[in-house]
Amino acid sequence: MNNDIKYLGPMLFFPLLVIPPLSYGLLNLPYYAAQYMGADGYLGIPAAALMAVPGLAAIYWLAKWFPGQSLTKQGLIILGPIFGRMMGFIYAASTLFLLTTFARDLINMIAAYFNPRTPYSIIVLILLFAEAYLASRGIETIARISSFLLLPGLVIMLILGALGLKNVSISHLLPIETSVLHYIEGGLSLFYIFFLLGVSGIIIPYLRPLKSFPRLVGLALVILIIVFSIFTIGSIGVYGYGHVQRFAWPALEFVHAIDFPYLLLEQAGLLLTLDWLAIILIGSAFLCSTIAMGSNEIFGIRKYKHLVWIIAVLKLFLLLYPQTTAEIKWLFHQIAKYGWYIFYVYPFLLWFIELYFVRRREINAA
Repeated sequence: MNNDIKYLGPMLFFPLLVIPPLSYGLLNLPYYAAQYMGADGYLGIPAAALMAVPGLAAIYWLAKWFPGQSLTKQGLIILGPIFGRMMGFIYAASTLFLLTTFARDLINMIAAYFNPRTPYSIIVLILLFAEAYLASRGIETIARISSFLLLPGLVIMLILGALGLKNVSISHLLPIETSVLHYIEGGLSLFYIFFLLGVSGIIIPYLRPLKSFPRLVGLALVILIIVFSIFTIGSIGVYGYGHVQRFAWPALEFVHAIDFPYLLLEQAGLLLTLDWLAIILIGSAFLCSTIAMGSNEIFGIRKYKHLVWIIAVLKLFLLLYPQTTAEIKWLFHQIAKYGWYIFYVYPFLLWFIELYFVRRREINAA
């Protein structure tokens, strides 16, 4: 744990649950919902949220059994120093890979919409410096900025989404499948939008009171389902599930044509993009901070700020590999296919081992 932090109250902890999934799960979601499920892809969002509940429940119970210990520290206690460090390293590396992939897609969008003539390396350096500097200030600073940004960010997104829904064609949202297997497969394919809720296992030791975690997670899931559903319904409903797959960022295209002449804004897509960029910067800093905190416990390195800048340098090199949008989408597919093993199966596995091999033995011995 980071000794500089005493605790985070519910009002500071809650934005850290909402902003990371919102920052990295929104703009591409309609594309994958349409690709994997078709016209009723929006129904895969609540299915994916239900699949996140067991892993989040495991994180909560582990935190109750090991007060003041993060998920990586719990892994060291339950699995031992060798396997615990190995799994902790895989967890941290997977988070870094997820962060890098999403950041590469963000940079592509910035280059396409804002700075087509600016060298790619300049955009990368600016974003990485801002992210690393904010992360180096600590999780409490990130939480306070998140609490200030969350409400206006959500209001802007919901207003733009609601205005865009008037152009939805109901025929584009039909037919609705009745097969349960269809929604299980679709939920697993869209599960990636809730992966970053699993990172809460790193910061849950700072939550006071701990018993507020289920309520906060439940509220976060409801908000995320509403925002994701509005933009997915809007994108598929306006363009149709076949045409949506032609866009690199369908959620942005959904509100791109909304005119606000009375606000002197030519396109609503600009407002959504600026709002989303602010949110994603906070989300990136938070993930960078959690990777540094986890690495701190895995390798015993006490220089938190040094770790943050080392992670930023690693991310700089990783960002050079994917060169095209097609490669980014392939990486997204791999994340959606395998990422849930790390972010949700791992805490569930720790909970299972602790419950059936340790707690039960102690009860029988008593």
